[in-house]
Amino acid sequence: MRKALIVDDHPFIRRIVRLVLEKANFQIAAETDNGATALDLVRSHVPHLIVLDLSMPKLDGFEVLKRLNILGLPIKVLVLTSKGSAFFADRCIRAGAIGFIEKTEDVDALTQAINHVMSGRIYLNDPDGRSQGASATVS
Repeated sequence: MRKALIVDDHPFIRRIVRLVLEKANFQIAAETDNGATALDLVRSHVPHLIVLDLSMPKLDGFEVLKRLNILGLPIKVLVLTSKGSAFFADRCIRAGAIGFIEKTEDVDALTQAINHVMSGRIYLNDPDGRSQGASATVS
């Protein structure tokens, strides 16, 4: 079974993401509300997927992405954030995320993003707020 780590400082968001991931047959390895603990959990659980917020205490999502790259583990990262813009999406992909989705999207879009990312394809929101999958593939 695929393992996931949920990293968001809002308990409500973590709960919704957990439900979506469990419905997609993921085992929730762990969840946390901050980036520092997230890195510890990554080392101990090595999940297949991390659903990561950008704005969090201790270490923000960009710093987590940077440190994940240094670790070099084969983990796919889907950024789920309220910081919706092409600027943030581009920064996340350049920093190592394979997907970017805004918290304003619906649950079906999150499910689609998870499936897209797990198949190795980059997933981005388009500027009009509709979800789309990019054609690039990441191993």
